[in-house]
Amino acid sequence: MEIDQRDSSPVAIAFAWIIVLIPLSWGVYQSVIKSVPLFEPTTAPTAMPSPSKH
Repeated sequence: MEIDQRDSSPVAIAFAWIIVLIPLSWGVYQSVIKSVPLFEPTTAPTAMPSPSKH
C-alpha cells in the first residue's frame, strides 16, 4: 500500500497563514486595548460630600 504524497505550494501555505494571522492579530490587539485599564494606576477615591438637609 503506497501513500500518495503531494508537494505543498509555498504560496498556498503563506496564504493559509495570512488567513489565520489576520483574525488572530485583531483578537490580540482588542485584548490588549481592553486590558490596559486594568493595569493603569488608580487614584484614591475622594470622600463624597455629605448631603445637606434643608
